Amino acid sequence: MEVAQLFNQTVGLPLVIREESYDEYCGISNGRNGSEPDTFQQKIDAASVTVSVRIFVIFEIMEKARRKKRK
Repeated sequence: MEVAQLFNQTVGLPLVIREESYDEYCGISNGRNGSEPDTFQQKIDAASVTVSVRIFVIFEIMEKARRKKRK
């Protein structure tokens, strides 16, 4: 948006939207032997799901509407 404003343009509708990658991680494996009880934070980490999505988007660039000057 900042680049478009620099050239007195506005960002329009997206022309292309493409998902490039998607990763999902369930819990954290810490490799412990299980002799110690898990801490509260470790239980939260084990029950958490982390999702990472990479998206590629091309937007239409449009000229800003010019204001008419009154004489």
